[in-house]
Amino acid sequence: IVDILSPLDDKIELNTQINQTLEQIAQALFKSWFVDFDPVRAKVQALSEGMSLEQAELAAMQTISGKTPEELTALSQTQPDRYA
Repeated sequence: IVDILSPLDDKIELNTQINQTLEQIAQALFKSWFVDFDPVRAKVQALSEGMSLEQAELAAMQTISGKTPEELTALSQTQPDRYA
């Protein structure tokens, strides 16, 4: 019985840790997007600096994804279905 229950307990503990990490990530994303409005602020700042709408949208996408403009361009070319 111990040989069966011990790995199950380990798996339960690991899943609990994963759930806590995912919850922290979800809370950070929610705060960034819906409390602090980081993507919106990035877009507004880009527009106020005289950038085009396309450049402003790219700035917002950078904020959301954490990727560089080069990485976003590569993504749009290699995986257009994943590029929004």
